[in-house]
Amino acid sequence: NSFCTLLAPPAPLAPPLPNSLIVVTANDMSQYDQAARDLWTKLGIEPPESRSSGADASRYGRYASMGSMSPIYKHPKGGGTIYVGDVSSSRDLGLLQSKGVTHVVNCTHGIGELPNCHEGVLKYYRFPISEWRAHVDVNRPETATLFTARLWPFIDEAIENGHSVLVHCLAGAHRAGTTGTSCLIHYAGLDVDTAIKTAKKLRPIIDPICDLPRYLEAVYRSEASR
Repeated sequence: NSFCTLLAPPAPLAPPLPNSLIVVTANDMSQYDQAARDLWTKLGIEPPESRSSGADASRYGRYASMGSMSPIYKHPKGGGTIYVGDVSSSRDLGLLQSKGVTHVVNCTHGIGELPNCHEGVLKYYRFPISEWRAHVDVNRPETATLFTARLWPFIDEAIENGHSVLVHCLAGAHRAGTTGTSCLIHYAGLDVDTAIKTAKKLRPIIDPICDLPRYLEAVYRSEASR
């Protein structure tokens, strides 16, 4: 089976329950990580964990033009910026502090989750986007509202006060890329198609694969119902 087939959600989705019948398996998690590595291979770059700290950025081809983290949104009043990045950006405290990052949204969860590297220095929120199907019914906007009930206040706390946020996963493409795209829906009021196109212009590696556009549609419906 293909990755997309493996992640195809049942229709209709069950409402979110404490013991949901929708099971997110270890295979789901490893497939997201493998998709990130496959993307690096396609772009002719090395995975961040394979790079030496003194490596010449030009070695990484197209990826070097966007860097390990890319700004996608700046708060019009507070001035804080939302960045989407990869695992290497999440590890580089100097880089994060130079960008004014005080809050980090870690979009890895469960099997293969990445650590919160600077606990005690930065604030962290682990957002389980890979498990969205266990919590969100695309036909019930209020379920998406509940799923993001901690995400938006966490980001608001930073950007409304002039601080910045890193949203990251392994590659900064699928899980974090989709979460960053949802920020454009929430904060900029964009529709799903426009949000995806805009996010990809700002960070070309962003790619909401498989059923992740359905999650974005649920977020859009949630915003429209407010």
